[in-house]
Amino acid sequence: MKFVTVMDMWLLLMNGILLGAILYYGRKLLSYVAKASAKQDDTSAADERKKIVKVIEGELSLFKQAHTMGDDSAKAVVDEIELILTLIREKK
Repeated sequence: MKFVTVMDMWLLLMNGILLGAILYYGRKLLSYVAKASAKQDDTSAADERKKIVKVIEGELSLFKQAHTMGDDSAKAVVDEIELILTLIREKK
């Protein structure tokens, strides 16, 4: 009977330690998650928009060159790319 009591106390002690660790680290984790969710997004859309416009303008110049060299199908692509660029620039 004495062995069972010692084992029960040992298990009770270990459960208390584990529960305390879970509560402590769980509370820390929740505070980190709360800080991360409350933090505002630092990146601005303007920087990303500038990168996208730069890539699209590079493609536009290639299709304009193709159109000046006699590729008639490139004219439709140039018109569409210019339309896309105006839509992107309007979203500022």
